[in-house]
Amino acid sequence: MLPIYEMKKAAKYSTLLILSVTFLYAACDDGITPPPYDGPWEKVPVPYGLSDPNSIYFTGPNDGWVVGYNAVGRYDGEGWKVFKDFWGEEENYILEGLYLLSPTDVWISGEIKRSQTDYNAIIIHYDGVDWEYLEFKDMISVGALWMFSDGTGGGGG
Repeated sequence: MLPIYEMKKAAKYSTLLILSVTFLYAACDDGITPPPYDGPWEKVPVPYGLSDPNSIYFTGPNDGWVVGYNAVGRYDGEGWKVFKDFWGEEENYILEGLYLLSPTDVWISGEIKRSQTDYNAIIIHYDGVDWEYLEFKDMISVGALWMFSDGTGGGGG
């Protein structure tokens, strides 16, 4: 059982998160609904490691990204390929959120798990060349990300 001060701290942050998400939803709801897609659907094979995706994001018809368990995939208009593979590392990466400002400004969220009791939230940034990892020791996971055009944003569990 959590001590009282930890429960109060968790309640405070939960309330702030709910208020933030509510405000963001209200601020971004412009009432515009995209037209329905009336083109043909086609099945595209997905390589092993990308077959159980948690999030998918497209910047255009020939640039799609997907995250899942220990892998980041990319669609190039022809097919899906594993873009970053975390298999074989000592940790397991459960990647859940994905947001792109551009194909060279990719943000991923989730958790890094080292054992049954050792896991922390993580945000990963890809700048077109390098991967940067930001681990949060006091959080279990970041399940979703959102960004504004100036690169500021937030996440939720």
